[in-house]
Amino acid sequence: MKLVNVLPLFVLVLFGVLNVTARIQFRHGGEPMDMTVLQGESAYFRCYIDGIDDNTRYRIDWNIKGRWFTSHDLDSVHKYYVSTGSIPGAMLIVKTSDSSDRGSYYCAVYVDGRVQMYSKAGYLNVIQKPSFQHPFASSVTVVEGQSVVLHCRIQNFEVRRFNVSWFRNYAQLSQNNRISDPNVSQSYGIIQTIGRYRPTRAYDLKITDVSRANQGYFHCGVFMGSRQVLKSNFVWLNVLYPPDKQYPLCSPKTPSLYSLGDTLRTTCHSQGGNSQIGFYWIKDRKIQPATHSGDYLVENEWNLTESDNGTYIRCSMRGPAILDERQCTIGPIRIHNDSGSSDIATKAMHDTDKILSNSPKISSELTLSITTTLSKVTTSPVQTRSLHFEVKPNKIMRNHLTYILTVLISFLIVVVITITAVCVRSKKTSVKDNAIEAINKNDSDSCKVTNAGVEDNMHYEALRINVNSDTAHYEKLSFPAVATDPATRKAKATQEI
Repeated sequence: MKLVNVLPLFVLVLFGVLNVTARIQFRHGGEPMDMTVLQGESAYFRCYIDGIDDNTRYRIDWNIKGRWFTSHDLDSVHKYYVSTGSIPGAMLIVKTSDSSDRGSYYCAVYVDGRVQMYSKAGYLNVIQKPSFQHPFASSVTVVEGQSVVLHCRIQNFEVRRFNVSWFRNYAQLSQNNRISDPNVSQSYGIIQTIGRYRPTRAYDLKITDVSRANQGYFHCGVFMGSRQVLKSNFVWLNVLYPPDKQYPLCSPKTPSLYSLGDTLRTTCHSQGGNSQIGFYWIKDRKIQPATHSGDYLVENEWNLTESDNGTYIRCSMRGPAILDERQCTIGPIRIHNDSGSSDIATKAMHDTDKILSNSPKISSELTLSITTTLSKVTTSPVQTRSLHFEVKPNKIMRNHLTYILTVLISFLIVVVITITAVCVRSKKTSVKDNAIEAINKNDSDSCKVTNAGVEDNMHYEALRINVNSDTAHYEKLSFPAVATDPATRKAKATQEI
């Protein structure tokens, strides 16, 4: 009776155990999986099960690189940690993994002290974490129009595992060695180099013909899959650009006429740009200090002396964003002198400058020298004083000046020829009148007729004597003899003359 009563109870217990065992299984995604982590990171292996109720007693043991550990054993090992929660099962955490942690990990599920199932194994691969070879600068300054290279050099870089990208203001610019943004592909480029002695890669970002639009925050990132494993600090790209092209501007451009001892006040200013600029004055090939009245304005006062006449004052502007030095010019300076004829010449030069300054076609490409001559005639020899100054016409006026000079020279030649002809004719008329008068008066002291004495081809000569207090000047007048009678000859000679 006792055996008959116990047998059904045993069958029921066995059936219940088998039924519970049949319902236990690993949850989807609850088994250990292969993992690749960076050195120093933690690794996680899951062992979650379904089919366990609150009345079922179970435990989970771990096989770590071929060695079994209970959860109680692992509590005393600082390297590992077993985490349990509301979900039946456990999670093994490998803390601060390194190369010694490489290997396989799996778990076993025990129910009522007996092994019910084993999980599949997950392999842990620990790789060395990449690092930047050089620290990144917090800012880089470049002048607009130049080129700049931002460096991103990585050590312990495995090409098959990692990707590198550049970002500007968090917007991705590149991936590995190509520019991913087509809108900036012309100004950006990647310079890729490979280290010789160790796995080092460089993915430097080059920006050509830098403009103000390139200014911003840049950073380099290293990715393993979609996970960013390394990120540089932000680099601020500071783009310097110069003042507007028409600056500096000087004032006054063409000074007025000054007297000795006057004060000339000059200013030089600029506008635009985002970089510091410096001004200085140049006078008589010497650098003069500049007094700043603001960030973009300087002024100075000059006490004029006689040596300043005809000189120029230049304002020079320099700065980190100004690739070529810029200048503006004041002058020439004209100083009025109250002494005699120089006053007239100086006034003439001033008037000339005023006329030329009002013409938009004047420049400094051709130099025309004008001489002002003042003469004073007395009983002593003529005294002459010459003053010289220069005006500078441009290319456009060359043809006009050449034409005007040609006309003036031609006019002067005509005048000289005309005056010469009038003088010669006047001289001949005077000689003729004097000869006739001498012959009529038969004055032997003033006119004497002699016989050349050559038969039919006989000529007669009238000798006129001009007498003054110092010397006597003789002029011979010759004419042919056509009659032998003295009276006839005389009348004929008179007629010829």
